[in-house]
Amino acid sequence: MSTQVTGREVVICCTDSMLLSMSILTIHHRHDGFFKHSLSNLTAAKDLLQAHLNPSITQRIQWDSLRVSNKSYTDEKLAQLHSNVVYTCQIDDKSAYIYILIEQQTTPDPLLPFRFLQYNVAMLTEHLSQNKKEKTKQQHFPTILNLCLYTGKKTPYPYSVDIYDCFEDPMLARVTMFKLLDLIDLGQMEEEELSQHDTADLLEMLLKQSRERTYFNWINEHPEEMKKLVDRFYGISGIIYILGVEKKYSAEELLQAIENIAPEKKEDIMTAAQQLELRGELRGIQKEKLSIAKNMLSKLHLDMQTVAKATGLSEEELMRLQEEGKAKS
Repeated sequence: MSTQVTGREVVICCTDSMLLSMSILTIHHRHDGFFKHSLSNLTAAKDLLQAHLNPSITQRIQWDSLRVSNKSYTDEKLAQLHSNVVYTCQIDDKSAYIYILIEQQTTPDPLLPFRFLQYNVAMLTEHLSQNKKEKTKQQHFPTILNLCLYTGKKTPYPYSVDIYDCFEDPMLARVTMFKLLDLIDLGQMEEEELSQHDTADLLEMLLKQSRERTYFNWINEHPEEMKKLVDRFYGISGIIYILGVEKKYSAEELLQAIENIAPEKKEDIMTAAQQLELRGELRGIQKEKLSIAKNMLSKLHLDMQTVAKATGLSEEELMRLQEEGKAKS
């Protein structure tokens, strides 16, 4: 767009694309105003919904609970092309949302089902946030009913409105996506069962043990597993993980326990540890523990036994830390 001033006249020059954009926005604003004004009337909204929703659903909606929400969940960029109205209602005495979108694009969108999924996730996220603000313990989501009014020139609508057809392999997606989460509860699995999982066995065992926040006894009780761990391709990272999670024993005590089990691997362990800067990791872990202990002693004024239990540091280390603090002060 360019502006020219000639005498007292101001001439604004627009390109064809700008004129088209302005025209689209003008049409959108007309659509938006008409759409929202009309459907803010609950009688009109009820008639529209009863005409298009599945009768098995409309029979369960408590229509006297229907209310217009002031929320809007379209993407900010898409808001210039789409209008939406959100209602709240009760279905079988349970809360629900009804989301109506008017699709005003002249070119149909093959990812329309995905956009609705995004809008629905935004609604559910807002619902959770509102629950937190109101300190509501209810963690269940309301059901969302989706409707799309399509006004494009190309009709019938040329694309699938099934979210699974947005995937490259719809059949596989239908089996795996949006289904029961395949949750692996390691706490419910015995180590004997985990040991059958080939090279993943020790990975799962270490993760299972992490809830105890200590590995010292586990190491001594599982000498064969520790020997295998040292030889595994993830052996060193496993040792680093053990040292980082451990809350009761020092890194030196843990390393000594591992070396006692596999003394023939001591050189290999230390060589690999140096390559991966394990000593730096240990210093970082120890430094973090000392910093936490210092705050617990000096600022929280906790007793030494409590701090030792929480950090895994010995009372001797804590006494030295206290002496250093007194010397600096």
